[in-house]
Amino acid sequence: MNGHQVASTLDERASANLAAQTDSSIRHLVLQAKETLLELQRVLGTIINTSRRSRLLAVNPWRKEQGRLEQLQGDIKTIKCSLNILLGASHSYVHFDSALKPRLTWTELAC
Repeated sequence: MNGHQVASTLDERASANLAAQTDSSIRHLVLQAKETLLELQRVLGTIINTSRRSRLLAVNPWRKEQGRLEQLQGDIKTIKCSLNILLGASHSYVHFDSALKPRLTWTELAC
């Protein structure tokens, strides 16, 4: 094996390792997003069921769940931002002179 072949093999291994780590992180975030959305569905379902019985009764669960809804909203924003970063990073590496060089810009990281 010559030096170019060794460097190429090392680049391929590094790229495969990066892809595996990124895939694992993305899967984790998707699972986290699913759990968060299911929790949001449960909270909203409770409010909707109560409001069907009486509009006046719906105000109390809405107020009661306001903090939880805000927390879920923040969780969803965090997950979205993390996914944007991971997906952008996973597509931002190019093979150049036997080295993986990032080409991700700050504007691509905007959440």
